[in-house]
This record gives sequence, structure tokens and C-alpha cells, in this order.
Amino acid sequence: MSILSDQEREHVALGAAVGAGCRPCTRYHIKAAVSSGLTHEDVRDDVEEAELVRIDAAMSIAVFARGLTGVEARHESAVCSPASRSRALVQVGAATGANAGHLLDAVLPQARGLGLTDEALAEAVAVAGKVKEMAANFFAKDAERALASGESVAAAPDTDGCAQADPPADELVGAAVVAAVVADEPSKGGCC
Repeated sequence: MSILSDQEREHVALGAAVGAGCRPCTRYHIKAAVSSGLTHEDVRDDVEEAELVRIDAAMSIAVFARGLTGVEARHESAVCSPASRSRALVQVGAATGANAGHLLDAVLPQARGLGLTDEALAEAVAVAGKVKEMAANFFAKDAERALASGESVAAAPDTDGCAQADPPADELVGAAVVAAVVADEPSKGGCC
């Protein structure tokens, strides 16, 4: 039996999808979040919160790695203490998705302070872990497809070896993203 409501589970799952950087999972969980009764504004807030956690996780590990190579570096976290249960659940999901155990160390006590029980938090971590597992499966399929293509591109001249890759063709931008994703056909294969 689930301790978390469907909406709470979707806060976690959407956070984990963004935290893991999984496009199919994110698409699926935006639709599932709206279907669970979350508003488009709730979903946008969840995405923004998860984005901050993902960025913080990347910066934190980069600073850690630099330190291991003898380079002194510092990082000020942009992730704020969660002010609500839903924000805490998004942060738990995103930290799990982004492999940011150090952020879990910080957010779990705050989540408990917002009334989430250890059982609810264990369920949240399990939900996020399932999303992360599906993200790894999607990535493996992407890697297999990319490797099978055999495509080769020569380095661009006068770029010092750094050329910008073209953005994905399905990149959506703007305020209508949630509405467009929700109105889209159900994703094939889903997520979790």
C-alpha cells in the first residue's frame, strides 16, 4: 500500500526524471502529474525546482573532482530549503535522479520537519529509484542507436576543437510547453 498520494508520487517522479536528465521520463511524468490533478503551474514549479537540484548536483561533483586534482574550487548552492512537502518531494526525487546523495543528506531532515515520515521518504526514494532505472534503460537504447548509426562528423575548422552540437529537433521552449506535452499523444513505452 502506498503512503504517498498519486500527486505526491508524481512530484517525486517528475523531480527524478528531470534530475536524471531523461526526456522520455520527463514527458511521461509531466502527463502523469497533470492526470493526477497537479496544475500546469505545479508542474512548472516542479521542473524548476528539479532543475536547480540537477544543476547543483553537477556543480557540486565538479567542485569535488577539482579538489581531488588539487584545484581549489567553491560552489554556493542555489537549492533552498523546501518550504512545503511537495517541494521536499521534488528535491528528494531530483537528488536521487542526479546521484546527489549529499543533497539527500540535507533535504531528508528538512522533509521530516515538514511532516514526511521515514516510511513516506523511503517510498519517495524507491519511486525516484524506479524512474532512474527507467532513465538508464532509455539511455542504453539511445546509446545503442547512436553507436549503430556509424555517423561521423569532421571537426569544424577554427573552433579550437569545440563546436556546438545541434539541439535536438524536438526541443520545446516557452510557456506552452506543459500544455503541448500534455496534449501530445501518449508516449510509447511510458516510463514507470
